[in-house]
Amino acid sequence: MTQATIAPTPERIAKGGLERPVYDQKQKRDYYRHQSPFERLHNGGQITQEQALAGMKLERHMIGASGADARMDDGGPSDLDGIPARTRHSLSVSNAQKMVPQRQWAALMMLIEVTERLYEIGGALCQRKSKDQAAAAALVLIQEGLDVLVVQWGLSTSRHRPPSR
Repeated sequence: MTQATIAPTPERIAKGGLERPVYDQKQKRDYYRHQSPFERLHNGGQITQEQALAGMKLERHMIGASGADARMDDGGPSDLDGIPARTRHSLSVSNAQKMVPQRQWAALMMLIEVTERLYEIGGALCQRKSKDQAAAAALVLIQEGLDVLVVQWGLSTSRHRPPSR
């Protein structure tokens, strides 16, 4: 089997959430790492570092609440508090859902569970026909939802609240 049949094509890498291969002395083969949609938005300069951290924390809570890997650490209290990890993740998702407004929550859930294409999220939630307008509307919803989570989870590195949109 050749390298070309094993590795993703350049077109797939451009479309998908994969980082470029890492080459070093320890790594003897191509290594691809899946990127979170929040990492991709942050790398593109569309959301701040705090918003990306809040989004990735929400994503970890969603995975932990589904029971896919209840051992995932979210940076919160350890299992010594007596609450099972899956229950703690579910409570965190429930609390986040109560704090984030409904449209912003729907945009975050679509980004995590359905699609990473902002224009599809904006088209579904904001009924925008133009791809540019739909992507901009979805990005605003996602930023507003993440701002709420940054404040709720205390992830802000500044002393001020994140700017409201």
